[in-house]
Amino acid sequence: VGSEMCIRDRIYTIFQCSVTIPYCFMPYDETEFSPADYIPVYEGEISGDVNSRTLEALYEALNIHHPNDYHARSLSVSDIIVFDIAGNRKAYYVEPIGFKKIDFPTAISFQKRH
Repeated sequence: VGSEMCIRDRIYTIFQCSVTIPYCFMPYDETEFSPADYIPVYEGEISGDVNSRTLEALYEALNIHHPNDYHARSLSVSDIIVFDIAGNRKAYYVEPIGFKKIDFPTAISFQKRH
């Protein structure tokens, strides 16, 4: 297997809103959610499928065990995780307990800079 080109088909992107947005850190059902308030702050790769264990592992990693290249605030309520698994996108809003699957524009993307 050649390693000249790395195909990244299991990517996640973290989106956060500014702490000045009134609903920052609030549960989804208590917000006037607007995707325009969000910016991409981090991108990474996952292995395997997206499920509750994947979400919980990311939550722990981005709160307790930050990757060396992670410079955003800890993953918090109101943040959004967008998974792009071989072109199939799914978005999850971080809730006080768990995650809520939401619609989030697919036109927003993030290019990790090395």
